[in-house]
Amino acid sequence: MKMVRMLFAFAVALLILDISLLSVIIVSFQSVEGLPSINIKMDISDISEDGLDIVMNMDIYNQNGVDMEISNLVVEILRNEKKTLGDIVIDSFHIPSRSHAAAEKELKIPMEILDSDIITIKITGKAAVSFLGIKKDLGISSQIEIMNLDIDRLLSSLPVEMETRSNYKLSPAGLKGTVSVYIGNPYNISLLIENVTLNVYRVENGNEVKIYSVCMGSGVAEPGGSLELEKNVLIPYNQLRGGGFKILPEWFKSSMDADVRIPILNRSIKVRLSSYRDMHLLRLWG
Repeated sequence: MKMVRMLFAFAVALLILDISLLSVIIVSFQSVEGLPSINIKMDISDISEDGLDIVMNMDIYNQNGVDMEISNLVVEILRNEKKTLGDIVIDSFHIPSRSHAAAEKELKIPMEILDSDIITIKITGKAAVSFLGIKKDLGISSQIEIMNLDIDRLLSSLPVEMETRSNYKLSPAGLKGTVSVYIGNPYNISLLIENVTLNVYRVENGNEVKIYSVCMGSGVAEPGGSLELEKNVLIPYNQLRGGGFKILPEWFKSSMDADVRIPILNRSIKVRLSSYRDMHLLRLWG
């Protein structure tokens, strides 16, 4: 029996920016007035019918040579520049000179964010520095826009667990065995698992040739649950045989492919798990 386990990043790094990297938003206010720099990272922690659960991590750096007070810091997420989809508020905190302060907040964003033409991240607040008894107030106000959110790329980094088990042996008719696949769903929303397919390749001298393919089936992985499928496999020797006088190749490769669909989004992504097996280690029949 052989078990192969892999975690697919089919998403937990959300949206937002660096612009190419979807997982990090960076907004900087480093002006001659001494405003702090603010880095924001958002991660998807869960998906449900109600929307996306987001964890927002903020890192704020005080570039000044004196301490800074931040108050009423608000981060808003807006759809198409108008509708507020979610926001977090930080009342106040103290940042020593040339030091960082960190904050973590959770919020829920409705699914409609994924249908937005423009997503706006807006930051407002107040900063104050004091030196020799003189206090200076600084207003924080900035926003950044994300155009044409790449949903497929977002979904491709959501984690889904896939595990395969196989038990092969050599029989008079060919390579015979049972193959099973387990797909776990860590989210609070059903996942449709479609077109689960086993592909087998003959491998010799680094070259791969597909010799067998079979559909394992489809099904639903309920919230927090899993889908398990099993199939009996028989690969005749004439398909295993390569060039020359060898009856069996040195290795064969198995890959399990599946389409994972989130119904509420009507979108799917492909996941694949591959493993190699030494033909010399297979048991003979009997």
